[in-house]
Formats: sequence, structure tokens, C-alpha cells
Amino acid sequence: MTPNGRRTSLSIGVGAVVVAAVGAGLLVLESPGEARFRRFDERRIEHLQQISRSVALFWTVNADLPESLDQLSDVGGVAETPRDPESGTPYGYRVVDQARYELCAEFARTTEDRVLRPDEELWSHAEGRQCFELAPLETER
Repeated sequence: MTPNGRRTSLSIGVGAVVVAAVGAGLLVLESPGEARFRRFDERRIEHLQQISRSVALFWTVNADLPESLDQLSDVGGVAETPRDPESGTPYGYRVVDQARYELCAEFARTTEDRVLRPDEELWSHAEGRQCFELAPLETER
């Protein structure tokens, strides 16, 4: 084989490896749109955790659950109740009974294909509207 032929073969081989590596990288990495959806869902979980802590504080102070999330500012739990980061709509809240309540959010993606930290496992969810039935734990004031 001539030196020019070897260079051509080497160039083709290197090009094929580069194309294969880029293709594999695209399969492994999520698209910018998927990353955006994931960030919105992570923010929703942070909001629900914050609301849950505020409900626990309200319950500790009042020995009762709030009738609505608007009451949470009465105990200094939150200055303003968080809203969905994408749509701006309020999260769902419903008192189930004296010691249980429900928090709801609309999720863009499921957590089924993700590895969750221990503090996130309670909040695993499917795509769409999901509600979590919770019981407040006494918290320090």
C-alpha cells in the first residue's frame, strides 16, 4: 500500500470512530428539552418538600392541618406558597382527615428511570398529575 493509501485508510478509520463516538454520546446524553423537563420536575419536588415542612410546622403550632396553603404564612412557614415553576399554577392541597393531607403536582416525566436519593424516594412519581398522601410530623418551632 502506498503512503497516500495508508493516510486515506487512516483518515477513513479515524472518521468512522469519531462518528461512532458522537452517535454514542447522543444516545447517552439527554436533549436540552429533556434536561429542562427534568429540572422543572426537580423544582416541583423541592416545592412539595418545602410545603410539607411548612404544613408540619403549622400542625405543630395549631394541632390541626391548614384548610388551605394560604394559611401557611400565618406560622411563618412560607412568605408565599410556591407555585409550579413552568405553569405558575398553585400546587394541589386537600385535607384527607385530621392527620393526613394530600399534595399534588403535574409532572413532565416519570422518575421510574432515575436513581433517587433516599430523601427523594417518597416523591417518586409517574408522568402527569400525581398526588402524595402525607401525615405531618411534629417539628421544632
